[in-house]
Amino acid sequence: MVVPRCRSKLCRGSVEKGLKVPGLHQPQHTDGDPRATGITRKAMELGVAGEYCDLQNEITKAFREISGRNLRPNVLGAAGPTLLDLGFKSEACWAIGILCRAFSCAAHAIEEMEMQSPWRASSSNPMVDILDLSLQGPKYYRGPKNGLCLERKGVS
Repeated sequence: MVVPRCRSKLCRGSVEKGLKVPGLHQPQHTDGDPRATGITRKAMELGVAGEYCDLQNEITKAFREISGRNLRPNVLGAAGPTLLDLGFKSEACWAIGILCRAFSCAAHAIEEMEMQSPWRASSSNPMVDILDLSLQGPKYYRGPKNGLCLERKGVS
């Protein structure tokens, strides 16, 4: 079969060169990216997961076999194949990903401005590394208990 040979070749080259395999791993989600899990589950439920989702699954398996690391797909590793299986062109998938990232960055910036001073990093308050997980978790979460930000403003 062509797919298993291709996936092994793609992953082996990346692993041997110490390169990341696009679509795999999200450092903040060590037990798997919940966004990716949700996209994949919904694609399966709706019957739209097809050859591109299958290819991503094969790449994930090959990476595990070759590297010995149990990395899971990240949001791009789930959304990209799903959009391709839905018939979107690769350029459209890229554009959709950029738009989603822009919305999430804007929402984060608004939250930061509402919750804190706009620029918290200073000589007395250092900037936190983006991959530092110390500011995540219930201690620092200020949103609604169910996670739906629309309810915070009384919108339903």
